[in-house]
Amino acid sequence: MIVEPHQRSQQGSRRRPEPGPVYALADAGTLGEEALPAAVAALAEAGVRWIQIRAKDTPDAELFSLVESCFRRLEPRGADAPALWMDDRADLAALFPFAGLHLGQRDLPPAAARRVVGPDLWIGASTH
Repeated sequence: MIVEPHQRSQQGSRRRPEPGPVYALADAGTLGEEALPAAVAALAEAGVRWIQIRAKDTPDAELFSLVESCFRRLEPRGADAPALWMDDRADLAALFPFAGLHLGQRDLPPAAARRVVGPDLWIGASTH
């Protein structure tokens, strides 16, 4: 289910899942953009509970479609779907029902990202 920003605020807070034992990185640059949604679904099927979507070189409109495809692939899992994290992109993390946002050293500062995504998402930041 894709949740529009205004719908999300009317529905209340997102669930904030507990971390799982494995945090997987689904990288479009490594997997290929076409394979990304299938890879996210395969990771979920394998029992991975937290998956970060990363697509550093993907144009905005294509990345939006990829993220949408990833969430659609997970819809049949319902409450058993893993928590997805978005890499770098606070705007997309705010538009979709992500559990978290990962920020690198060259991304928005965490406090600025918090203003974009609201209080309910986890925010992780690289420290190296």
